[in-house]
Parts: sequence; C-alpha cells; structure tokens
Amino acid sequence: MALRRTLLVSAAAVLVLTAAGVLLGYTSLAGLSGDETWAPRAGTEPVPAARIATTNLAAAALLFSGAATGGIGTAVGLLLVSAYVGATWAVATGNLGWQRVLEEIGPYAGLEFGGLLLVGVGGLLPAVHAGRAVLADARPRLSAYLDALVPAAAVAVAGAAVVAVGAVVESALL
Repeated sequence: MALRRTLLVSAAAVLVLTAAGVLLGYTSLAGLSGDETWAPRAGTEPVPAARIATTNLAAAALLFSGAATGGIGTAVGLLLVSAYVGATWAVATGNLGWQRVLEEIGPYAGLEFGGLLLVGVGGLLPAVHAGRAVLADARPRLSAYLDALVPAAAVAVAGAAVVAVGAVVESALL
C-alpha cells in the first residue's frame, strides 16, 4: 500500500481536526475586546528559545502520541491545541485587528503551528495506514500499523525541527 497516499489522508485528517478545533476556539471567544494595548516586549525580560521550544515540543509530543494510541492521542491533542490557538487568535484579533496580529506573531507562529501540524500527521500515520490496509482487504493489519511507525517518526522529527526553528525566531523577536 502506498505510504504517499496514506500521508495525504493523514494530512487531510489533521487539517479537518485542526479546522474544527480552531473554529471552536475562535467562536468561543470571538468579539471579546480589551483596551487595544499590546506590549509583549515592553518591560519584559527576553524569553529564552529553550523555554519556548520546551513548551512547544511538549505539545508536539502530545500530537505524536497517536502513534502509540491508534491515533486517539493525536486527534484529541489536535482539537485541544487548535482550540487554544483559535481562542487566542480571537482575543488577539479582537484587540488589535488581523493585520497587527499577523505583523507581531506571523514570523514565528506559522512556523510553530505548521510544525505542530506536521507532527500531528506523523501521529496519525500508523492508524491511517492500518485503516487503509483493513479497507483494502477487510482484515485487521497490525503489520501495516507497525510498518508505518518509522515513517511516522521521520515526519514527526521534521515537524519538531520546524517547531524548534520557530522557537528561535520567536525568542529573537520577543
């Protein structure tokens, strides 16, 4: 069974779960506004890249947990992380507007969130691969699940590297 197609199906599942989470989080706090102040840099100490990376890589570990839980850990993790991102986005854009938020966090948030989504693809890959094997011949296929673990780990490591680069960029900008 072609692993490339399985990657595409996993990526599509990640995007659907992410969209659901972001929509849930965003709509839950949309319309909230504050005093339109935004000063993450003013009067604060620099945030070390290692601290940012540690936080974000912990989220990445949650998103890869599906490789050991039949995809469940990844699905739940994607919904939680995405809902958090959506809620944060709603409050930030409500206070500052879309353009300012993109200017402030765009350089690193895209890297960090994109890397997390890539890790999520790795977390779903074994379950999706096994599921496709079952659909192909209607028999459970533990071997298909196990065969996808190494490629899943490679995808997750690539995603974690993107998350780490995002942390360095964030640290430099904060």
